[in-house]
Amino acid sequence: MKLLSGIVRPVFEVWSREPVAVQGLILIFVNLLFVFSVVHLTVPQIGAINMFLVAFFAFLARGAVTPVAYPKDADGNRLVPLAPWQRAKRE
Repeated sequence: MKLLSGIVRPVFEVWSREPVAVQGLILIFVNLLFVFSVVHLTVPQIGAINMFLVAFFAFLARGAVTPVAYPKDADGNRLVPLAPWQRAKRE
């Protein structure tokens, strides 16, 4: 069980920083299995698997990134843009 934990933990750490990059790498790996005939499927089956994986990982990645409508910091505080007069003071 420790071996599995040691393998999975780094993947979750990278996922927390770069979910879309991990998604892309997984999709590339799966498609390479098809290209090099490691997994033998028909073209429609490969297309269906790709559609499912893209939708599934898009759903997961969407939950891992900050939503644009209601952004929050690590402590859960709502982030709001600075007013023009506040920006002028900082510059």
